[in-house]
Amino acid sequence: MRSPGDAVAHIVEAGEQNPQTMHLGEGGFLGAEHFIGSANGFGAQDSKDQRFGHITAVDADSGKVIWKYDTESSMVASVTPTAGGVVLTGDTKGNFLAFDAANGNVLLKKPLGDPIGGGIVTYQLGGIQYVAVAGGMKNPVVDTESGPAWVAILALPGQPKP
Repeated sequence: MRSPGDAVAHIVEAGEQNPQTMHLGEGGFLGAEHFIGSANGFGAQDSKDQRFGHITAVDADSGKVIWKYDTESSMVASVTPTAGGVVLTGDTKGNFLAFDAANGNVLLKKPLGDPIGGGIVTYQLGGIQYVAVAGGMKNPVVDTESGPAWVAILALPGQPKP
C-alpha cells in the first residue's frame, strides 16, 4: 500500500505471530478433501500470552524499513494509510491505533472493547472527517471472543459540529 500524497512511498503491512505446534500427518493428498499435511489440522494453538503482532512501514523503492511497531496481540485488521499522513489499524485486544506515517509515532491508542479484525475507512461528510472501524470478531483460528459485530464511527477532533 502506498500512502497517498507521501513523498516517500510506504508499504504498510500488519502481521500476526500466532505460534502453533503442528504434528506430521499420515497418508497424503485425498483428492477433494482438505489436506495440509498435519495430523492436528491447523496446529495446536499456543497460549494467547505468546502471541504478538506488528505493523511495518517499508520504503517501496529501496525496501528499507522506515519504522516498526510491535503489539501485544495478533493483528488481522486492515491497514489504512491516508493522504494526511496517518496510518490506521486495530488489534485483537480491541485497540484502535493511529500512527504518524512518517515515523511510526502512536498518535492514538483507543480501546474500543471487542477485537478489531475488519476494515477501517475514513470519509468526509458535510465538511467533517470521520473514521469508521469494524469490530467484533469471534474467530477460532485467532482465538478471539467477541460480542456481535459493530462499527464505531469517530470524528476527528477540532472540527466544527454538524
